[in-house]
Amino acid sequence: SYQDYPVWVTPDSVTLDVSKYGPVNNTYINIQQNFNGKFNTGAITHTFLAGANISQYNGRGMSGSTGVIRKFSVHDDNPKIDRALVDSTLGTIINWGNTNNTTYGAYVSDVLNLNNRLFLMLSLRYEYIDDKSSGIWAAPYTQSSLSPKLGIVYQPLKDQISLFANYMNGYQNNPPATQPDGSRFTIKPVYAVQYEGG
Repeated sequence: SYQDYPVWVTPDSVTLDVSKYGPVNNTYINIQQNFNGKFNTGAITHTFLAGANISQYNGRGMSGSTGVIRKFSVHDDNPKIDRALVDSTLGTIINWGNTNNTTYGAYVSDVLNLNNRLFLMLSLRYEYIDDKSSGIWAAPYTQSSLSPKLGIVYQPLKDQISLFANYMNGYQNNPPATQPDGSRFTIKPVYAVQYEGG
């Protein structure tokens, strides 16, 4: 894959550099299993869900860049760059190394029917990320997070009026960042919290 990157340097002229990518290989594996059903504990009815998932990404690739190989003017008659020119000016082809990232998740949710007017939901998800990447840009790390979800519904008038409230917690994983001095800064997951009622 050849990709060009033009940069306008004046209103009527542009510089151009080209990068060559490949071979690039990416493999994604996703496995998920859920178990669900209903059961009673005394007078309480449970609608239950439990599950687990594994997601793995593995990638390899190479690339090289020409740097700026030509400056064009919009007034040029034949502003041509061909593959032979690009191949002859490519710099060092860089091996990216191996990206190896695996995410393990486990979750459970239970909706409790406490009586014919009151329902309660309790949910929790655990996620663990294991990055074992290697190569020039790799920054291996591990990170884990817990994400709860809670809800309640009450019907003052059966099947006519419902009052509800819920709490939801979501997060976004953040890999470590490399500081200007070369040190690594470990970033905690970013959490979003939502409250709702009505």
